[in-house]
Amino acid sequence: MTKLLLLTHGCWGEELIKSAELVVGEIRDAEAFALEPEDALADYMEKIRVVIEKSKGQDILLISDLNGGTTSNVAAVFSKTYENVHALCGLGMEMLIAAEELREELSGKKLAKEVLSWGREKNRDLEE
Repeated sequence: MTKLLLLTHGCWGEELIKSAELVVGEIRDAEAFALEPEDALADYMEKIRVVIEKSKGQDILLISDLNGGTTSNVAAVFSKTYENVHALCGLGMEMLIAAEELREELSGKKLAKEVLSWGREKNRDLEE
């Protein structure tokens, strides 16, 4: 099963996991990495790298909160460095729930594409 790592500005990734668990039940093998103002970039990256290295080749999906932000730049670095790591940005509950529901049947790039598609499909104007 693919490991989920959420990269966020501040601690809302941890809270998002808790909130999603209200909908889908326990989410196993998922961690949130909060980037705080006082964090050095190298230290933040090292925390994530340690988890990736300990996963010993297990597929990992990094989902960051902000396109072009530090978290997505970090995710992009790791996805280019490790073959088993794939990265998306635009984290929200829809994407997290999609990743949780699909990661037992899909992995790698297929999982990443499907989660991204699901996230795009579920965001809509409620007045239309």
